[in-house]
Formats: sequence, structure tokens, C-alpha cells
Amino acid sequence: MIQNKKMVWDYWQAMSVDPSADIITLAFRYDTIWHGFQPLRYLQGSAEIWSRFWQPLLAAIPDLTRRP
Repeated sequence: MIQNKKMVWDYWQAMSVDPSADIITLAFRYDTIWHGFQPLRYLQGSAEIWSRFWQPLLAAIPDLTRRP
């Protein structure tokens, strides 16, 4: 369980510094199914999670920050 927490922590740290498709690819498997809100609903794979969720979100809110 500690290993999983470290992986999530490392993911958020990397996304905070320089978000990119490479980070998403390392954090999520190619066949991940993401269940989200409308209008996105279901996204499949790290590439789609990046292109349909993260890229538009970061473009809309460029100074987005996360506080643990």
C-alpha cells in the first residue's frame, strides 16, 4: 500500500512541475478506463485521458495548482 501511495504522490508532483503526456503514460496503463463526469463520461487509455481531459483543462486554467 505504501508503494501505491508513493506512486500517486510522484504522479502529482510530476504533474505539478511539468504536466505532459509522458507522465500520464507512466502513471496509467494504455488500457485504463477512466469513468468521469459528463460530457467526458468514459475515456480509454492514457493517450485519451491526456488529450481529452488534461490538455483542455490545463489550457483553460493554465495556473491550475493542487494542494495536498
